[in-house]
Amino acid sequence: MSSRAPASGEAHIQLSRDDRVLIKRWWKDCYEEIDNHGYRLDDQYIPSPNPSRIRASRTFNSILSTGLVISVCARRKIDGLRVVLTWVPPMFSPPRLPEEDPRNHCVPLLCTIEVQNRGSHLLMVTPFLHPFDKLRFKTFADFVSFFAEICEGLQFMHEHNVAHRDCTAKRIMMIKSSEIPSDYGAQRPRRYYFIDLGLSRQYSTRDTADEPPSGSMNLAPECRTGTRCNPFRTDIYYIGKLVREKFIDVRRFHGFDSMGGLVGEMTQQEPENRPHIEDVVSKFVHVRPHLGTAKLRRRVGSSWWRYCDRRRRTPPALPN
Repeated sequence: MSSRAPASGEAHIQLSRDDRVLIKRWWKDCYEEIDNHGYRLDDQYIPSPNPSRIRASRTFNSILSTGLVISVCARRKIDGLRVVLTWVPPMFSPPRLPEEDPRNHCVPLLCTIEVQNRGSHLLMVTPFLHPFDKLRFKTFADFVSFFAEICEGLQFMHEHNVAHRDCTAKRIMMIKSSEIPSDYGAQRPRRYYFIDLGLSRQYSTRDTADEPPSGSMNLAPECRTGTRCNPFRTDIYYIGKLVREKFIDVRRFHGFDSMGGLVGEMTQQEPENRPHIEDVVSKFVHVRPHLGTAKLRRRVGSSWWRYCDRRRRTPPALPN
């Protein structure tokens, strides 16, 4: 089974100071048990010999009952790998996807840990991830690799009738090759992953309609109106919107005119007018040969960024 988790941080919504203190105390109480499983939390979570009393308006279990995603960073003791431990809600059931398939770009589950602290709780252990643009895109080759990987990952999910339903820019992360666990090997200096499959659903067919997810960022037109729609077409909209806002419309990037037509189709207001992911991949394959080697190695930043990088101008490797 393949389970997914957020990248990092203790919670993904606004918490009061008392809530944060309670959450930190819970991780402290789990410190030794987690350490016995081969993972070490940061020093701030080492239990105090004389812990102070906490006056809070609610209990830790009442915080968990709200459905918060709570996670913390740690290190794997055997090799120092940076990981994230995430509390798993009791009813959480992620879509089943073949984890060994190299086209699977959902963040891998390394293992699970069961802890006994105010009840029995399950923790997922996943690699620590960075925002997808943590390493700056310097050439068109970098962008081509990025777009090809996320399309490959989304196509893999859609082939298994799984719609992400919230694959916005914040749900696409990156891991450096040096940080990828040895079991998952890397062919490139970075690899991209989809995270937060809490809103994802697996359907019997892709020809379906569903209510927009209430917990999403509501960026797609159909999410704002609340009308039933095909969730797979919503995924297409989010990817197209990401490319438009993070690359085409960014002032310091230039030369992405060749992607304008495809992105325009992906971000049509009416979901039924958007292409399937197979059509997106096919059209991108036709765009790719027209870029040429010189285009792929051309810097995508402004002259100021090129000036800053002039001492590191070595021809980058071309994507496959």
